[in-house]
Amino acid sequence: MVLPVDYNIPIKDRKGKYHLFRPILVSVSGGKNIAYVTESGIEIKREPQHRYKNRVNRRKSSICPNCGMRHTLNRKYEQRTPIFIDDLNETELNELNLLEQSGEIKRFDDDVYYFPKTTMIGGVEYELPIKTETIIERRYFTDGNEVYGYISGHTLRNYAGLTRQVPSFLEVTTNKETEPVRDSFVGSKRVVTHRPPTAVNKNNAHILQFLDLMILSEPDHIDEISMYLFREWLRENPIIYDDLLPYITFFPEIVSINLEKRIIRDELTQRY
Repeated sequence: MVLPVDYNIPIKDRKGKYHLFRPILVSVSGGKNIAYVTESGIEIKREPQHRYKNRVNRRKSSICPNCGMRHTLNRKYEQRTPIFIDDLNETELNELNLLEQSGEIKRFDDDVYYFPKTTMIGGVEYELPIKTETIIERRYFTDGNEVYGYISGHTLRNYAGLTRQVPSFLEVTTNKETEPVRDSFVGSKRVVTHRPPTAVNKNNAHILQFLDLMILSEPDHIDEISMYLFREWLRENPIIYDDLLPYITFFPEIVSINLEKRIIRDELTQRY
């Protein structure tokens, strides 16, 4: 068996002078040995395979810092997963620039990068760009483990069926926002972000979201269709009245007023 390596390794001769050799793994008499392809032929050096691999990896890291960096980032980020500059340290930022220059990493925006993914269509290779929705989800809502945001405002009213008007922007509340409100873009998508009244986590996100919904709601003017859609939303996001009590004080007084409306109170008390 012959396993070629796609770069040269410097080997020091007896006089202390370095020469570049291209190593390959070969099987000789059932054992693993190293054969170096030189200008004069093949030189066999008996070296344990594990020592050879360690030496190759060390040399590869010193020759190509990008390779080690890519290995590190690949363990943290899958293909088409957003890499935010704010999440990287200074060393990683410097090496990230090298990866961008080599084309291994693509830039979506000034502060967002990703490893591209390719696919074959009709015998032609195409690069699949990262989705804007993926960036929005990771930046504002969840990293797959922790939950730190939720859809809110007019977007939430539309999702919950309380209005059939579709807003032209996405409205979110997230721990990632430090300002009371901010208007920005992710790609071509306009996103309005709000700072939460208290820290969002996976246990209270749906509760805070419901209380947020009560800010803009008008229970006395909910028609039959909207009420049906609202009940369907509550089935997907089960909440009882007692769940809301620890958080009501974080919200404007209109929330407490709307919660006392019979049409809302009945829906919550029926969920015991």
